[in-house]
Amino acid sequence: MKKILATLLASSMILSFAACGGNNDTGSTTTTEEPAVTTTVGGGEEVVTGNVIAPSVEAGTVGETMWNAFLAEMTANAEIGGEELANKLVSNEIIQFFGGAMPMEKDAEWLQGFNETIKGYETCTYFGPMMGSIAFAGYIFELADGADVNAFIQTLSTNANPRWQICVTADQTVIGAHGNTVFFLMCPATFEMEMPGEGGDEFVGGDVIFPAVEVNTVGDTLWNAFYDAKDANPAITGEELANVIVTNEIIQFFGGAMPMEKDAEWLQGFHGETNPITGYETCTYFGPMMGSIAFAGYIFELAEDADVQAFVDLLAENANPRWQICVTADQTVIGAYGNTVFFLMCPATFEMDMPMGGMEL
Repeated sequence: MKKILATLLASSMILSFAACGGNNDTGSTTTTEEPAVTTTVGGGEEVVTGNVIAPSVEAGTVGETMWNAFLAEMTANAEIGGEELANKLVSNEIIQFFGGAMPMEKDAEWLQGFNETIKGYETCTYFGPMMGSIAFAGYIFELADGADVNAFIQTLSTNANPRWQICVTADQTVIGAHGNTVFFLMCPATFEMEMPGEGGDEFVGGDVIFPAVEVNTVGDTLWNAFYDAKDANPAITGEELANVIVTNEIIQFFGGAMPMEKDAEWLQGFHGETNPITGYETCTYFGPMMGSIAFAGYIFELAEDADVQAFVDLLAENANPRWQICVTADQTVIGAYGNTVFFLMCPATFEMDMPMGGMEL
């Protein structure tokens, strides 16, 4: 991929979470300087020293950097509030997205990212990205004097869910405490994410949502064609885009593009007897005009104030790679440039046996 994005689009916060929790045992919290003891939290060895519960976290990772930032702020000012602390953490220089902090209600019925309701805190502040599919979500919890900090940490560890979004999963779950202030973070181990065309998790930057797609495949080639055409002419229409893509040199069938009705009753390639895909302004199909080929693409244009990520998630949830009896798509590629959404189900390669030689093309 040719483009590296620097800034994430600020929008209304969409909270959803993941973590790698498990059934782990915790020891008791010491509140005076005593010889260090060990316990287990969040899948690793945790060290309890004085009034600090320090999680085991791999050196040189995002989780370690953010934990060290938390500890430094608490050591410098043990009276710092949770909201102020969260804002300091999300502005750390390691952060590579547009982030913010948001106070949550006390004992809220549901905190995204956990399997069960989390209770027992006095205050709770979320910190993380304001928009996009990024495997990063943090909390600062402040507990009452006399609270069982270890038990609360155990509750967080047991109920954390590592895959809070469809397309991303946190590499690390980091849980620790300084006194009665508890640090919780689910995050990637590094922000050196694979860019488009390199495979890996979806990366959201600026006004582009890049799909995870294996390099040098049909999906990779056609996504790049979409991106380049949109980047060269942001005003290009969905129908024009579809025609550019379906005439790409990689296409090995007689193809074309066809505008669909707004909120059509049925779109090929999605689950359901009736079309579950709604909320777009225009929709243009591109693909083969005839034959059983595992290829179906759409360009959707959304309204200016539309929730693009939610629409991308809707497509992912309802896509059916085996919409034909005799063929199944190898790839489902979904991304967006601004309010223009690219959707494609296709074979990974067109190097297939022709009829009479094995697989039908």
